[in-house]
Amino acid sequence: MNPFVVAGVTVAGGAIGLGCGWLAVALERHEKLEQEEFEERLDYERDIAAEQARATAAGEEGAAARPWKAERYGWTWMERWLSPALGAIGFGAFAAHEPFGWGLLVPLLWIALFVHIVDFDLKHRLILNVVTYPSVVLALLLSQWSPGLTLTSAVIGAAGVAVFFFLQNLVSRGSIGLGDAKLGALVGAVTGAGPDAAHLGAVYAVIYAIFLGGATALLPIYARDILQTGPWGLGILRAAPAVGALVMTAVLARHTINRRVGVRMFQAVIVFGVATVVFALSHWMWLSVLALAILGAADTISVVIRFSLVQLATPDEMRGRVGAVNFLFINASNQLGQFESGVTAALFGAMPAAVLGGVGTIAIALLWMKLFPTLRDVEQLE
Repeated sequence: MNPFVVAGVTVAGGAIGLGCGWLAVALERHEKLEQEEFEERLDYERDIAAEQARATAAGEEGAAARPWKAERYGWTWMERWLSPALGAIGFGAFAAHEPFGWGLLVPLLWIALFVHIVDFDLKHRLILNVVTYPSVVLALLLSQWSPGLTLTSAVIGAAGVAVFFFLQNLVSRGSIGLGDAKLGALVGAVTGAGPDAAHLGAVYAVIYAIFLGGATALLPIYARDILQTGPWGLGILRAAPAVGALVMTAVLARHTINRRVGVRMFQAVIVFGVATVVFALSHWMWLSVLALAILGAADTISVVIRFSLVQLATPDEMRGRVGAVNFLFINASNQLGQFESGVTAALFGAMPAAVLGGVGTIAIALLWMKLFPTLRDVEQLE
C-alpha cells in the first residue's frame, strides 16, 4: 500500500484510540464505578473498625489493616497515551499488509474495540457486558463480510471458546472469571473456528495446550509422596524429559522423517500420552525416569513435524507472523497445561490428574486423526 495512505491510516488509528479512551471515561460515569468503589470502601472501613473494636474489647492487638487501594477515574495516561498508541500501531500494521478498501474496515473496527477493552480492563480489571454482548452479536452479523469467515465458523468459534473458559471457571472454582468467557466468545466470533485447514493450527494448539506439561507440573508431588526420592530424585525426574529430547534430536539429525509425516506426528502425540499414563501409575523410580525420557523424545518428534508443517504451509509474506503466533501458542501451552494439572490434582489427586492428562492427549490425537484426514495423510515435509 502507498506509504502516505499507511501514514494516514496510522494517524486515524491514533485519533480513534483517543476516542476509545473517551469512551472508557464515559462508561466509567455511566456505570457509576466511582460511586460503587466509594460504597465498597465505606463497607471495608466499617468492617475494619468493628474488628478493631472487638479486638480491643477482648484485650487483643488487632491485625494491621491493609490500606485500601483506590482505582483511578477520569483521564489518565492510559486514555491519553496508551489507547492512541495502540490504535495507531494496530491500524498502521493492518494498513501496511492489507489492500485499501472496504475489506479493511472490518479488522480496523475490531482493533478499535480491543483497544478500548484493553484500556478498560487494565484500569479497572473489568470487562463490561454492555461492550461484550453487543460486540459478539455484531461480530456474528459481520462474519458474512469478513475475509475467511462465515456465520457458521464465527458461531463455532464463539461457542467453542466461551464453553472452554466457562468449564475452566467451574473447574477453578471462580479463579478464572466469567469475563474471560465473554471476551473469549468475542475473540472466537471475530477469528472463527471450524474443522478446516485454515484453523487447524490454532484449534490443535489450544487443545494440545490443555494436556501438555501435566506430568512435569506434578513432579514435586511424585518425588515426595509417591516415589519418595527426595530432592535428588526430583532433579533426575526433571532432567529425564530433556535427556530424552536431546537423544531424539541427535537421532533425527541423522535419520530424518521422510514419509508419512502426518501419521508420525499423531503417533508421537499418542506415545506422549501413553508415556504420561505410565509415569502416572509408576511407583518405581527407574520406570518413571524411562517414561519421562520417552515423553520428551516423543514430544520432540511432534514439535519438529508441527513446526515444519506450519513453516512450509505458510506463504512467504505471512511466515513471520504465523511463526510468531505458533511460537506463542507453544510457549503458552506448558503454562496452561500446568494450570489444568494443578486444578485437577487439587480436585482428584495427583495420580488421577496425571492419568487424565495422558488419556486426554491420546483421545485428542485419535479424534483429530479422524476429523482432519488431510493432516493425517501428509506424506512428506515439502
